[in-house]
Amino acid sequence: MDDRLARCLCPRCGAREPESGKKLCAPCGERVREMARARYHKNRTAGLRYGGRGVASRRRSARIRSERRRREWQAASMCTRCGSRPPVEGGTTCAPCRARRQARERERYASLRASNTCVKCADRPAFDGTAMCMACSAMEAESGRMERKNAASRERYRTLRARNRCTTCGASSHGASRCPPCAERSYTRSAHFRGMPEWGPEFTVVDLATMEEHGPFASRADADVCAAFLKLPPGRFEVVAGNHPLGASVGWS
Repeated sequence: MDDRLARCLCPRCGAREPESGKKLCAPCGERVREMARARYHKNRTAGLRYGGRGVASRRRSARIRSERRRREWQAASMCTRCGSRPPVEGGTTCAPCRARRQARERERYASLRASNTCVKCADRPAFDGTAMCMACSAMEAESGRMERKNAASRERYRTLRARNRCTTCGASSHGASRCPPCAERSYTRSAHFRGMPEWGPEFTVVDLATMEEHGPFASRADADVCAAFLKLPPGRFEVVAGNHPLGASVGWS
């Protein structure tokens, strides 16, 4: 093989010169590729990943190719996802690719929130009704990402307002902060539209002799237990409801 390479011949057959920029001649190269395709198809049919080749090495090669392709598209001012359209202003992806990514992220976020799972790592339960676990919340606070995100959002808001654009979708708003569809959607999500929140009644025991308050308690039974524990005789105390007991039946949760 070394002798064939020294004479600039195909190392496989030794009869022809290799193709430009390649090691094998055209016929040998085609035969090798055909055998590789057949082997790949056979292994894929058998359920082997990457056609039976090393998973770690193939993934490493794929990451290298993806990063090289991303840099080339970015240098050419094209979308780093598809490479066929220019990116949006201030971004690296085009509008359709960004919309698809955001839709996937919203779907994933909603699924994780519904299962009370951390939206960051997706491994641990969320902490005390928040979106992230304790570990991810601490790392998020230390990273300063939210401050940068809020600063970018404020800058985007100012830019869109200066251009008389909707601060939510970017469409023309004729001087308003939101276009009519976005304004209506925002209003229907607000407390003004949804009505009174569903707050349960709170009960407070008031000592009429000293006007000292005890509580509040979540139920009238708990308030009565408190009065009994304090040994307050009937007529000596009053139970005051902080919210009307019927408030929960007309509010929202």
